[in-house]
Amino acid sequence: MEAGKIVFAEAATGTGKGRMIASLAANAAAKGDTVVISAPLAVTWQLVEALSAIPEACSAGITMSLGRPNFVSPERVSDWASDNGREKLLEWVQAGGKPLTSRTIEASAVIDHELCWMLEDALALAEDMPVDALMLSSEDTDDCPAQQLYRSMRGNHTEAGIVLCSHFMLANHVRLMHLRGLIESEEEEAASLSLPQTIDTLIVDEAHLLEQAFASIFSQTLRVRPLLRAVEGHAAKGRKVALAALNAVEDAIGRAVRQSEKASRVGCQLADVPEVEASLRTALTALEGISLKAMDSGPKIVIRSAIRAMKDALSGRTRLSMELTPIRYYPMLVSGRANLGWALESLWNSCVGATLVSATLYSSDDNPMLTRWKLEVPPARAMYLPSVHPEWTTTPVTYRRAKNTIAPEDNTPQWADETSELVLQAAEQAAGGTLVLCTSYLNAEQLRERLQDRLGERLVIQSRSASASMCVSQYKALYRSGKRPVWVGLGAAWTGIDLSDELVEAADDAMLSDLVITRLPVGLNRSLTHERRHAIAGFKITSLEGAWALRQGLGRLVRRPGVQGKNLWVLDARLSSKEPWVAPYNKLLSRYRLEA
Repeated sequence: MEAGKIVFAEAATGTGKGRMIASLAANAAAKGDTVVISAPLAVTWQLVEALSAIPEACSAGITMSLGRPNFVSPERVSDWASDNGREKLLEWVQAGGKPLTSRTIEASAVIDHELCWMLEDALALAEDMPVDALMLSSEDTDDCPAQQLYRSMRGNHTEAGIVLCSHFMLANHVRLMHLRGLIESEEEEAASLSLPQTIDTLIVDEAHLLEQAFASIFSQTLRVRPLLRAVEGHAAKGRKVALAALNAVEDAIGRAVRQSEKASRVGCQLADVPEVEASLRTALTALEGISLKAMDSGPKIVIRSAIRAMKDALSGRTRLSMELTPIRYYPMLVSGRANLGWALESLWNSCVGATLVSATLYSSDDNPMLTRWKLEVPPARAMYLPSVHPEWTTTPVTYRRAKNTIAPEDNTPQWADETSELVLQAAEQAAGGTLVLCTSYLNAEQLRERLQDRLGERLVIQSRSASASMCVSQYKALYRSGKRPVWVGLGAAWTGIDLSDELVEAADDAMLSDLVITRLPVGLNRSLTHERRHAIAGFKITSLEGAWALRQGLGRLVRRPGVQGKNLWVLDARLSSKEPWVAPYNKLLSRYRLEA
């Protein structure tokens, strides 16, 4: 890094990446460097703990740059708690929203701010709270204490030597730098950079997720169904006209998707879909005619976000992706840049040196080129370290032979019936807890319907209203009470989740004894940037992305040396196929001892 390189450092889960990151950051900060560490929030708490153990890091000063969605609106939380009889949550608000969970309490002792009004703490008191409606937003007033804390933390990077942020915050920082250089608007005049403009040392943990964050920040999503609900339930004047216009948008997107070759998704330019363009223009005019002044914050945010998405789509400068949701077939439109090379290149130009850290940077043949391409790392600056995958990460694992006989493509009831029986087989013989990884909410719901009666209170189901962090808490509580929990998870459950029992010796740790992967995670990356790569290089790119996701999932099973008796179940019938794209998956699984 000191020589200006961007270093690729791949190492298996549990090999000490967090301590390495903390040491690198402390070393750089001790020499006066401005250090930024980018990581998912769940990982950030662990990094704060690792940094707090190093005197040089504490002397340099440590702070976190958090986004508004990490906080809650005290006023709206108070109203919801009162309406729903949540006394403990109401008491928390009245006491000043103080740090409550061990993670926020411990982090507050290290960084320069007391972490009040955190969404994580509010959820610990009311897991079923409507997050989207209660999180802090730009609509909250200047005298809101959560808004004041958020702005104070954003401006604190000039005082601390080490700044921790999320990948989304890092991507948004790059977006704001471009806005400052290219346009003038009220939004930009009100915005301030939340990170240093020049970064001496950048360290990116879980770097395989960075490009997805950039793709998300540089795109806009229009979900028509929640928009219809917001207008119907909260708009006054102009409601009838707006509803008619939005129904026309729904119909136009639906027809465009059904007429496409895939009949589930279509990628195109605005000029390719004149009917969609005309309906969007009519709907935009109708939405802009609705008065938002007296409207509640929740629906106001939904409508304003939709207006931004429509304007972005109608600009003609972006690519469009339209699809129908898998369960209810609701239309959705994404507008954004398919090529983010300019944004990522500006990130590397703004930092002197960087290190990219993850358990999955290289493909199965230790080739880093796809990651370098995705992240637009200049070839002259790239440096690749040998990957670190110790034997203890695979030796405790027995790879079970059980497989589906039905391929999972169509999500048929027969596939779900067969899969649920195999999950029950794993859960019945498991010494401890079982994590069942799915690739969609539809898969998770299919399994819930078939497992609920037979597993009862042992079953934990992740859903849109039950996040991965909520499921972790429920899972651990069941395990501590002597039960053998079975968590059906997806999304965040594939990466970053630690289901280790740190209260016992490694040999006695059975909090997660069995990992069940129901289907190979192929085709989960649906970003506009991935579509571009697929168009250039074909299905091989999609297959490699899936192999990375599988490696992340496999990393949930062994996270510390000395654990014993782990079982791996990968049920996908396609693993028996002779198709070339399957080979990288079987090569990964060949590292484990096959059941006799």
